[in-house]
Amino acid sequence: MKQKDFEFDNSKMKRERDEGNNKGEENDRGEEKDKGGKDKEDGLDPFIKVISHHKVVKKIIEFDDGTVYDEDSINNKARLIYPDDRILEFDISDKPLDEPSSKTEQSTGIKFEQLEGGTLRSSNGDFYIGEHLNNVPHGLGTLAYSNGDIYSGSFVHGKKDGIGKIKFVARENMKIDTYEGDFRSDDATGYGKMVFIGGDIYEGNVVKYHQHGKGKEIVDGRVIYEGDHLNGKMTGQGKANYKNGDSYDGYMKEGLVEGLGTYRYNNGVIYVGFMSKNKKNGFGKTIYCDNSSHEGNYINGLKHGEGKEIYEDGSIYIGNFLNDKRHGIGKLLYKEGSKYEGHYFNGLRHGEGKYTFEDGTFLLGNYVNGYFQDPINK
Repeated sequence: MKQKDFEFDNSKMKRERDEGNNKGEENDRGEEKDKGGKDKEDGLDPFIKVISHHKVVKKIIEFDDGTVYDEDSINNKARLIYPDDRILEFDISDKPLDEPSSKTEQSTGIKFEQLEGGTLRSSNGDFYIGEHLNNVPHGLGTLAYSNGDIYSGSFVHGKKDGIGKIKFVARENMKIDTYEGDFRSDDATGYGKMVFIGGDIYEGNVVKYHQHGKGKEIVDGRVIYEGDHLNGKMTGQGKANYKNGDSYDGYMKEGLVEGLGTYRYNNGVIYVGFMSKNKKNGFGKTIYCDNSSHEGNYINGLKHGEGKEIYEDGSIYIGNFLNDKRHGIGKLLYKEGSKYEGHYFNGLRHGEGKYTFEDGTFLLGNYVNGYFQDPINK
């Protein structure tokens, strides 16, 4: 019996990483790992479970080579059961081992002792099976941490380095469930895949367990963002797909639309221009489904300042806007040739204005709430 969600395939990850490098920085890795019964690297697929009953806690780790680690943390006892039925029992109390002596031990502050069968146990209670050099993990192996976390993969002089996979059990304020990919000097750095608590997925460049560089965010099997990341946030150039059907292609800042881009609404409306905090802010152009459009300045998603609108019937307004409505001085040109030039208030003609007919005659006067009131003789 093995824990299938913790399978580790060193050759597959390396192959995917190499293929990604050949495809370039913006490689879209749509492959999904087979969760069924596939070949596994020898000795790198542990099964761990914690049993709690009447305040007695046990931890069992079973490795592919048949070795079983059985721990009783309440009584500070543990034993190794080998495939040939040999049993090694030992104490796991907090009593430290000798002071670190090797170069690796001095740098990490952790000393390992070798148990029967080549198994290593650290001074802080970690437990290791795999290749080692001078009693420190070196090569391929599996490290079961005393807090329940498990790492399987490559080690260099006691540190996680190379291709590997870690599953967090204790988590300790981490939102990550598993990470599989590149490690450098004990940190997840390079290209990898993070699965978060709740099932969300990130696949791409990583620096110290943070999304950093190009990558994609996957929620419920759907790519919701693909592009640049900075310190764990969607920041830089990218493409976002929203649950309501909207989409965006442009600059982002900490997960929000920020800068120049193209926003496509689920009703077919398209906006091209500057945005801030997911709203139109600055100069831009909105194209509506009936081919009418507005080009001008926006503040907090509303038309504000100078702008130009072209309507479905062919008429054109050029002038000022306030809170999404014509307001101030403006000019409305009708398709048949007549026009209005004058003041607007809250979307209506209001104040002094001049209406010119197709034949050139005009009406000059004051308007109130859209209606002509008093002529002005000039």
